[in-house]
Amino acid sequence: MRNRGGRQQSDDLDFNGSDWLGKAKDLINQGNLRRLIVRRPSGRILADLPLTAAVVVLVILVLIVPMLMALAALAALAMQFKLEITRDPGVYDSHDYDD
Repeated sequence: MRNRGGRQQSDDLDFNGSDWLGKAKDLINQGNLRRLIVRRPSGRILADLPLTAAVVVLVILVLIVPMLMALAALAALAMQFKLEITRDPGVYDSHDYDD
């Protein structure tokens, strides 16, 4: 992603070796609190998965059967499927995040 000045933006995470595992667990937990929802063109839910699980499954499928995943992506675009990424509001409040 680029900002207005044309420079690339990134998020830097600084922590020492002993904090690495705790920070990794926290990031995975935050990902598990977000959900990937796939909706049909009619609005009905086709799939509702934790975001972390959805990403892992997609990466594995792309590595194993890339041609099939490309065809599935084209079919999803042609059929107007809608992807939503939502956060469960009752689990993580905004004050739980560090700014």
